[in-house]
Amino acid sequence: MDIDDISRQLKFEWSPDGGFLHDLRSGGFDPAKADRFLRVLGSIDPVDPAVMDRRIIGPIFLMPYYMLSHIQNSESLGVDTRRQRNVMYRAVELIGAIVGGVPLEEQEPPPEN
Repeated sequence: MDIDDISRQLKFEWSPDGGFLHDLRSGGFDPAKADRFLRVLGSIDPVDPAVMDRRIIGPIFLMPYYMLSHIQNSESLGVDTRRQRNVMYRAVELIGAIVGGVPLEEQEPPPEN
């Protein structure tokens, strides 16, 4: 997938026209949208220097904070957010790989305590 396609798909995930992140804002969770959202992030090649394009980095930079704040808001209203948190954790892993420039399968596992 090229940068223009990825950029369009990332923008869509923020949009009120069916984007996963927009739905999360109101406490919504659609597993199909969550899968689509994670596939978009997973389609970004961390070793491709083009991913540092602001059309890619801009939309993903604040995703974890946005997701966490809206998940916490939902929790304060008594909503079970385990599925949302799992999507957020996976998104954080993918974004870390993108920004770090190292595919997940090549990263060292965290030390065991």
